Amino acid sequence: APKPSGEAIRISGLGVRFSLHYEKGPGGPAGRRRAAVPFLRGRRRELWALRGIGLAIAKGEIFGLIGANGAGKSTLLKVLAGIIPPTEGTMEVNGTLAPFIELGAAFNPELTGAENIFLTGSAHRVPRREIRANFNRIVEFSELSDFIDTPVKNYSSGMFVRLAFASILFFRPDILLVDEVFSVGDEAFQQKSFEKVVSIKNDGATVILVSHDSALVGRICDRALVLDQGRASFVGPAPEAVAHYHDLLLGGSGGLKPTAPAAAPAETDGAARGPGLPAADDARRWGDGRVRIVSVKFFGPDGAERSSA
Repeated sequence: APKPSGEAIRISGLGVRFSLHYEKGPGGPAGRRRAAVPFLRGRRRELWALRGIGLAIAKGEIFGLIGANGAGKSTLLKVLAGIIPPTEGTMEVNGTLAPFIELGAAFNPELTGAENIFLTGSAHRVPRREIRANFNRIVEFSELSDFIDTPVKNYSSGMFVRLAFASILFFRPDILLVDEVFSVGDEAFQQKSFEKVVSIKNDGATVILVSHDSALVGRICDRALVLDQGRASFVGPAPEAVAHYHDLLLGGSGGLKPTAPAAAPAETDGAARGPGLPAADDARRWGDGRVRIVSVKFFGPDGAERSSA
Protein backbone atom coordinates (compact mmCIF):
# COMPACT_ATOMS: atom_id res chain seq x y z
CA ALA A 1 0.00 0.00 0.00
CA PRO A 2 1.31 3.50 -0.77
CA LYS A 3 2.51 5.45 2.22
CA PRO A 4 0.01 8.18 3.21
CA SER A 5 1.16 11.74 2.90
CA GLY A 6 0.90 14.56 5.39
CA GLU A 7 1.55 14.93 9.08
CA ALA A 8 0.01 12.80 11.81
CA ILE A 9 1.30 14.96 14.68
CA ARG A 10 2.86 18.40 14.90
CA ILE A 11 4.00 20.05 18.11
CA SER A 12 5.73 23.39 18.54
CA GLY A 13 7.41 24.94 21.58
CA LEU A 14 5.85 22.31 23.82
CA GLY A 15 6.61 22.37 27.52
CA VAL A 16 5.25 20.69 30.63
CA ARG A 17 5.86 22.17 34.07
CA PHE A 18 5.11 20.44 37.34
CA SER A 19 4.84 22.23 40.70
CA LEU A 20 6.34 20.20 43.52
CA HIS A 21 4.98 21.15 46.93
CA TYR A 22 6.78 20.13 50.10
CA GLU A 23 6.77 21.12 53.75
CA LYS A 24 10.19 21.57 55.27
CA GLY A 25 10.05 20.43 58.86
CA PRO A 26 11.78 18.23 61.39
CA GLY A 27 12.91 14.80 60.34
CA GLY A 28 11.28 11.56 61.31
CA PRO A 29 7.79 10.24 60.51
CA ALA A 30 5.98 13.43 61.60
CA GLY A 31 8.03 15.59 59.26
CA ARG A 32 7.50 13.17 56.38
CA ARG A 33 3.76 13.15 57.00
CA ARG A 34 3.65 16.95 56.74
CA ALA A 35 5.63 16.81 53.49
CA ALA A 36 3.11 14.39 51.98
CA VAL A 37 0.05 16.60 52.67
CA PRO A 38 -0.47 18.75 49.55
CA PHE A 39 -2.60 21.52 51.10
CA LEU A 40 -0.23 22.42 53.91
CA ARG A 41 1.65 25.65 53.35
CA GLY A 42 5.24 25.06 52.46
CA ARG A 43 7.84 25.61 49.85
CA ARG A 44 7.22 24.97 46.17
CA ARG A 45 9.65 24.00 43.44
CA GLU A 46 8.90 24.06 39.73
CA LEU A 47 10.15 21.29 37.49
CA TRP A 48 10.08 21.45 33.69
CA ALA A 49 9.63 17.85 32.59
CA LEU A 50 9.64 18.99 28.95
CA ARG A 51 10.73 22.29 27.43
CA GLY A 52 10.91 23.68 23.91
CA ILE A 53 9.95 20.50 22.07
CA GLY A 54 9.20 20.95 18.38
CA LEU A 55 8.38 17.96 16.23
CA ALA A 56 6.52 16.85 13.10
CA ILE A 57 5.71 13.14 12.68
CA ALA A 58 4.58 11.93 9.27
CA LYS A 59 1.66 9.63 8.61
CA GLY A 60 2.76 6.03 8.15
CA GLU A 61 5.97 6.53 10.14
CA ILE A 62 7.33 4.53 13.07
CA PHE A 63 8.86 7.17 15.32
CA GLY A 64 10.94 6.35 18.39
CA LEU A 65 11.37 8.21 21.67
CA ILE A 66 14.53 7.32 23.58
CA GLY A 67 16.42 8.76 26.53
CA ALA A 68 17.57 7.99 30.04
CA ASN A 69 15.13 7.51 32.92
CA GLY A 70 13.47 10.82 33.73
CA ALA A 71 14.30 12.34 30.34
CA GLY A 72 10.60 13.01 29.61
CA LYS A 73 9.67 10.17 27.24
CA SER A 74 6.53 8.96 29.01
CA THR A 75 5.50 12.54 29.81
CA LEU A 76 5.62 13.43 26.11
CA LEU A 77 3.61 10.33 25.25
CA LYS A 78 0.98 11.26 27.83
CA VAL A 79 0.77 14.78 26.42
CA LEU A 80 0.18 13.34 22.94
CA ALA A 81 -2.50 11.04 24.41
CA GLY A 82 -4.27 13.98 26.07
CA ILE A 83 -3.61 12.65 29.58
CA ILE A 84 -1.36 15.57 30.60
CA PRO A 85 -2.09 19.08 29.29
CA PRO A 86 0.91 21.05 28.01
CA THR A 87 1.93 24.10 30.02
CA GLU A 88 3.05 25.91 26.89
CA GLY A 89 3.25 25.39 23.16
CA THR A 90 0.83 23.92 20.63
CA MET A 91 -0.06 20.41 19.48
CA GLU A 92 -2.03 19.16 16.48
CA VAL A 93 -3.12 15.53 16.06
CA ASN A 94 -4.60 14.38 12.75
CA GLY A 95 -6.50 11.11 13.05
CA THR A 96 -7.85 8.67 15.63
CA LEU A 97 -5.39 7.88 18.39
CA ALA A 98 -4.95 4.82 20.62
CA PRO A 99 -2.55 5.00 23.56
CA PHE A 100 -0.87 1.76 24.66
CA ILE A 101 0.16 3.47 27.90
CA GLU A 102 -2.20 2.49 30.71
CA LEU A 103 -3.38 -0.75 29.15
CA GLY A 104 -6.75 -1.85 30.46
CA ALA A 105 -7.56 1.51 32.05
CA ALA A 106 -11.07 1.29 30.59
CA PHE A 107 -11.65 -2.27 31.80
CA ASN A 108 -14.33 -3.00 34.39
CA PRO A 109 -13.01 -5.78 36.65
CA GLU A 110 -16.53 -7.08 37.30
CA LEU A 111 -17.20 -7.67 33.59
CA THR A 112 -16.01 -10.66 31.59
CA GLY A 113 -13.22 -10.47 29.05
CA ALA A 114 -15.78 -10.55 26.23
CA GLU A 115 -17.76 -7.69 27.76
CA ASN A 116 -14.62 -5.65 28.25
CA ILE A 117 -13.71 -6.03 24.57
CA PHE A 118 -16.96 -4.26 23.71
CA LEU A 119 -16.39 -1.73 26.50
CA THR A 120 -12.92 -0.89 25.16
CA GLY A 121 -14.26 -0.55 21.63
CA SER A 122 -16.97 1.82 22.82
CA ALA A 123 -14.40 3.90 24.71
CA HIS A 124 -12.51 4.31 21.43
CA ARG A 125 -15.73 5.09 19.53
CA VAL A 126 -15.58 1.92 17.45
CA PRO A 127 -18.98 0.90 15.99
CA ARG A 128 -20.39 -2.27 17.53
CA ARG A 129 -20.56 -3.98 14.14
CA GLU A 130 -16.79 -3.47 13.80
CA ILE A 131 -16.21 -4.82 17.31
CA ARG A 132 -18.26 -7.92 16.46
CA ALA A 133 -16.33 -8.36 13.20
CA ASN A 134 -13.02 -8.35 15.07
CA PHE A 135 -14.14 -10.17 18.22
CA ASN A 136 -12.92 -13.67 17.34
CA ARG A 137 -9.57 -12.36 16.08
CA ILE A 138 -9.06 -10.40 19.30
CA VAL A 139 -9.77 -13.47 21.42
CA GLU A 140 -7.51 -15.67 19.30
CA PHE A 141 -4.67 -13.14 19.37
CA SER A 142 -4.89 -12.75 23.16
CA GLU A 143 -4.81 -16.56 23.60
CA LEU A 144 -7.61 -16.31 26.17
CA SER A 145 -10.42 -18.27 24.52
CA ASP A 146 -10.78 -20.52 27.61
CA PHE A 147 -11.21 -17.50 29.89
CA ILE A 148 -13.03 -14.97 27.73
CA ASP A 149 -16.30 -15.41 29.69
CA THR A 150 -14.54 -15.07 33.06
CA PRO A 151 -14.57 -11.71 34.93
CA VAL A 152 -11.24 -9.99 34.36
CA LYS A 153 -10.83 -9.48 38.13
CA ASN A 154 -9.85 -13.16 38.12
CA TYR A 155 -7.23 -12.71 35.40
CA SER A 156 -3.53 -12.70 36.08
CA SER A 157 -1.73 -9.45 35.30
CA GLY A 158 -0.35 -10.98 32.10
CA MET A 159 -3.78 -12.12 30.91
CA PHE A 160 -5.25 -8.71 31.71
CA VAL A 161 -2.66 -6.81 29.70
CA ARG A 162 -2.73 -9.24 26.77
CA LEU A 163 -6.47 -8.81 26.36
CA ALA A 164 -6.21 -5.02 26.60
CA PHE A 165 -3.36 -4.98 24.06
CA ALA A 166 -5.21 -7.21 21.60
CA SER A 167 -8.45 -5.23 21.98
CA ILE A 168 -6.85 -1.96 20.88
CA LEU A 169 -4.67 -3.49 18.15
CA PHE A 170 -7.60 -4.80 16.13
CA PHE A 171 -9.52 -1.51 16.13
CA ARG A 172 -7.03 -0.06 13.63
CA PRO A 173 -6.42 3.48 14.95
CA ASP A 174 -4.59 6.03 12.78
CA ILE A 175 -1.97 6.69 15.47
CA LEU A 176 -0.61 4.25 18.05
CA LEU A 177 1.25 5.46 21.12
CA VAL A 178 3.30 2.53 22.42
CA ASP A 179 5.08 2.61 25.80
CA GLU A 180 7.22 -0.48 26.48
CA VAL A 181 4.43 -2.90 25.55
CA PHE A 182 6.72 -5.48 23.97
CA SER A 183 7.43 -6.80 27.47
CA VAL A 184 3.87 -8.20 27.54
CA GLY A 185 3.55 -11.98 27.78
CA ASP A 186 6.11 -14.60 26.84
CA GLU A 187 8.64 -14.35 24.02
CA ALA A 188 6.28 -15.85 21.43
CA PHE A 189 3.53 -13.36 22.31
CA GLN A 190 6.01 -10.48 22.21
CA GLN A 191 7.10 -11.46 18.70
CA LYS A 192 3.49 -11.78 17.58
CA SER A 193 2.68 -8.34 19.03
CA PHE A 194 5.71 -6.83 17.33
CA GLU A 195 4.69 -8.27 13.95
CA LYS A 196 1.13 -6.99 14.40
CA VAL A 197 2.30 -3.45 15.14
CA VAL A 198 4.54 -3.49 12.06
CA SER A 199 1.64 -4.74 9.91
CA ILE A 200 -0.54 -1.87 11.15
CA LYS A 201 2.23 0.54 10.20
CA ASN A 202 2.44 -1.05 6.74
CA ASP A 203 -1.30 -0.39 6.36
CA GLY A 204 -0.64 3.34 6.86
CA ALA A 205 -0.90 3.85 10.63
CA THR A 206 1.59 6.00 12.52
CA VAL A 207 3.38 4.37 15.45
CA ILE A 208 5.16 6.33 18.19
CA LEU A 209 7.29 3.99 20.26
CA VAL A 210 8.91 4.54 23.65
CA SER A 211 11.43 1.85 24.52
CA HIS A 212 14.59 1.38 26.56
CA ASP A 213 15.61 -1.19 23.95
CA SER A 214 17.69 1.03 21.68
CA ALA A 215 18.43 -1.92 19.38
CA LEU A 216 14.68 -2.32 18.77
CA VAL A 217 14.31 1.40 18.06
CA GLY A 218 17.23 1.33 15.62
CA ARG A 219 15.80 -1.71 13.87
CA ILE A 220 12.14 -0.77 13.33
CA CYS A 221 11.87 3.02 13.62
CA ASP A 222 12.21 5.38 10.67
CA ARG A 223 13.27 8.30 12.85
CA ALA A 224 13.71 8.94 16.56
CA LEU A 225 13.87 11.76 19.09
CA VAL A 226 16.50 11.62 21.83
CA LEU A 227 15.35 13.40 24.99
CA ASP A 228 17.85 14.62 27.54
CA GLN A 229 16.59 16.24 30.75
CA GLY A 230 13.32 17.24 29.11
CA ARG A 231 14.81 18.79 25.97
CA ALA A 232 15.31 17.51 22.45
CA SER A 233 18.93 16.47 22.09
CA PHE A 234 18.65 14.92 18.61
CA VAL A 235 15.98 14.24 15.97
CA GLY A 236 16.78 12.22 12.88
CA PRO A 237 17.22 8.76 11.37
CA ALA A 238 16.83 6.06 14.01
CA PRO A 239 20.35 4.56 13.73
CA GLU A 240 21.90 8.02 14.15
CA ALA A 241 19.59 8.76 17.09
CA VAL A 242 20.63 5.53 18.80
CA ALA A 243 24.31 6.39 18.28
CA HIS A 244 23.70 9.86 19.75
CA TYR A 245 21.93 8.32 22.75
CA HIS A 246 24.86 6.01 23.36
CA ASP A 247 27.21 9.00 23.20
CA LEU A 248 25.14 10.64 25.95
CA LEU A 249 25.38 7.52 28.08
CA LEU A 250 29.13 7.42 27.63
CA GLY A 251 29.76 10.94 28.82
CA GLY A 252 27.35 13.50 27.43
CA SER A 253 25.08 15.65 29.56
CA GLY A 254 22.45 13.81 31.50
CA GLY A 255 23.91 10.38 30.82
CA LEU A 256 25.85 7.84 32.82
CA LYS A 257 29.55 8.53 32.72
CA PRO A 258 32.01 5.67 32.85
CA THR A 259 34.51 5.83 35.66
CA ALA A 260 38.17 5.42 34.83
CA PRO A 261 39.31 1.96 35.90
CA ALA A 262 41.70 1.66 38.79
CA ALA A 263 45.17 0.35 38.23
CA ALA A 264 45.10 -3.38 37.67
CA PRO A 265 47.75 -6.07 37.27
CA ALA A 266 49.38 -6.04 33.86
CA GLU A 267 47.68 -8.24 31.29
CA THR A 268 49.64 -9.55 28.39
CA ASP A 269 46.82 -10.85 26.21
CA GLY A 270 43.09 -11.40 25.93
CA ALA A 271 43.29 -14.83 27.53
CA ALA A 272 44.47 -13.30 30.79
CA ARG A 273 41.25 -11.31 30.96
CA GLY A 274 39.01 -14.28 30.36
CA PRO A 275 36.94 -14.96 27.23
CA GLY A 276 34.85 -12.08 25.93
CA LEU A 277 36.14 -9.46 28.37
CA PRO A 278 37.09 -6.05 26.90
CA ALA A 279 40.46 -4.46 27.47
CA ALA A 280 40.94 -2.52 30.70
CA ASP A 281 40.82 0.79 28.85
CA ASP A 282 37.64 -0.10 26.94
CA ALA A 283 35.32 2.95 27.26
CA ARG A 284 32.29 0.67 27.53
CA ARG A 285 33.37 -0.52 30.97
CA TRP A 286 31.78 1.09 34.04
CA GLY A 287 33.16 1.02 37.56
CA ASP A 288 36.61 1.29 39.08
CA GLY A 289 37.83 -2.14 38.00
CA ARG A 290 38.39 -3.47 41.52
CA VAL A 291 35.84 -6.22 40.97
CA ARG A 292 35.47 -8.10 37.69
CA ILE A 293 33.29 -10.99 36.58
CA VAL A 294 35.55 -13.33 34.65
CA SER A 295 33.25 -16.33 34.18
CA VAL A 296 29.72 -17.53 34.90
CA LYS A 297 28.58 -21.13 35.37
CA PHE A 298 25.12 -22.61 36.00
CA PHE A 299 24.42 -25.56 38.27
CA GLY A 300 21.22 -27.55 38.70
CA PRO A 301 19.65 -28.73 42.00
CA ASP A 302 21.71 -31.91 41.72
CA GLY A 303 24.94 -29.92 41.63
CA ALA A 304 25.67 -30.83 38.02
CA GLU A 305 26.88 -28.05 35.73
CA ARG A 306 24.43 -26.87 33.07
CA SER A 307 24.82 -24.82 29.93
CA SER A 308 22.03 -22.36 30.87
CA ALA A 309 19.97 -21.27 33.86
